[in-house]
Amino acid sequence: MHESLRTRIKEATRPIHDLIDNHPASLTVLSPSVTLADYARFLGLTFGFLRPLEDSLVAFGLEGFVPRSPAILEDLRRIGVTEESLASIPTARGVEPLASEGEAMGLAYVIEGSRMGGMVIAKHVGRHLDLTGENGLSFFLPAHPHEILAWFRKFVARLDSFAKCSCEEREAMDGAFGAFRLVKFWLDNAPRWEPAFVG
Repeated sequence: MHESLRTRIKEATRPIHDLIDNHPASLTVLSPSVTLADYARFLGLTFGFLRPLEDSLVAFGLEGFVPRSPAILEDLRRIGVTEESLASIPTARGVEPLASEGEAMGLAYVIEGSRMGGMVIAKHVGRHLDLTGENGLSFFLPAHPHEILAWFRKFVARLDSFAKCSCEEREAMDGAFGAFRLVKFWLDNAPRWEPAFVG
């Protein structure tokens, strides 16, 4: 049976994806003792790598892509982080411009796929910090959560029908690996950001 491109990318990137899932920063936000400051730091860390990745997709002009990083800033505001503190969130630099639609699709696969993991974070943080989509969880918990799976399935169908040759598949694989490498590098090396809260 012929494996889909999504499946091949998922299997090829599983080792680095697992490293990210088991990174101390990821585990902290899923800890039973997670605090509001822990959650804010995680949002800031996520913004730091997501914003430049999204910017590269916007610059490329990938059809249908809508950035979600502004929701992170809105969530930080809703949990009480000051504007001055928001302005100091560090972001990753040196993201290379996307060279092809294949690379863009591979990168978008990583970003869109992260929505699924975000549902796990939303459930945990919502329960332990009493947050909802209205007061700090909008990035991980959109207004219509049931639409996330439908949207991802639609994107995967687009991804699977995209590659018409091995070179396009390789480009998509490179785009996904590039995204995961940046995320891992940022989790390991990002300057520490301490959120300041109003009052």
